Amino acid sequence: MLREGIQPIIRIHYKHSALKQYLKDGRALRTEMVFNNTLDFGILRGLSHFAELVKLGTHFNDRLLEQEQISQDCFLSIQQMRELSQSTLREDGQRASALRFADPRLMAVLEVLACHAYIPKEIGNRSLRGAIAQRLEGVFDRYSSAQMTYDLRRLCLKGLIERIGKSHRYHLTDLGIKVVTFFTKLYHRLFAPGLAAVLPDQAFPSDLANALNRVTEVLQSWSDQAFALPVLSEI
Repeated sequence: MLREGIQPIIRIHYKHSALKQYLKDGRALRTEMVFNNTLDFGILRGLSHFAELVKLGTHFNDRLLEQEQISQDCFLSIQQMRELSQSTLREDGQRASALRFADPRLMAVLEVLACHAYIPKEIGNRSLRGAIAQRLEGVFDRYSSAQMTYDLRRLCLKGLIERIGKSHRYHLTDLGIKVVTFFTKLYHRLFAPGLAAVLPDQAFPSDLANALNRVTEVLQSWSDQAFALPVLSEI
């Protein structure tokens, strides 16, 4: 993306406002929050609220930069993967359900969270459920509000999201940003293509599929030679 003649721009829209990131004059990275309607964030119009807008905009800018930094160093240790994939008991006695990698419902939740991480608004049942349902065969009724509540609770118990005060709104923790980024990258860039490569009779096999076919042919050749009946020569 970053090469001569190309100016990438990131635009994250929320209602009438947008969070933008781009290269100023092709040199300096610029991140700015543009408020086109302050009512989107519960702030009245007028110069008397300007300082409040500046504070809120700075918060959104800093959060985007922080999440981008964390997402580029999203590696999880084996111990962290084990703790996430197993049911664990917290110090307060609550049991945190397992988050099993490649589970369709979990991956749908994490994919949506990865997209919503950069939206300048808290996350919750209403804002997530519709997008998750679209990834689960696109049927809204098959992913109920109770299921969404359960998923939010187990993510909270695992430390991936954190409740904002006493509300039913959440935001991703540093661990949560790492997990949603690492799991989605691992699934879509390695796991899914790797499984697709083992399917037989592909019309357009990938480089991995061709390599696996060659390995299979070599192993089959070795097996045939190892178990071939010896030929006795006549004396």
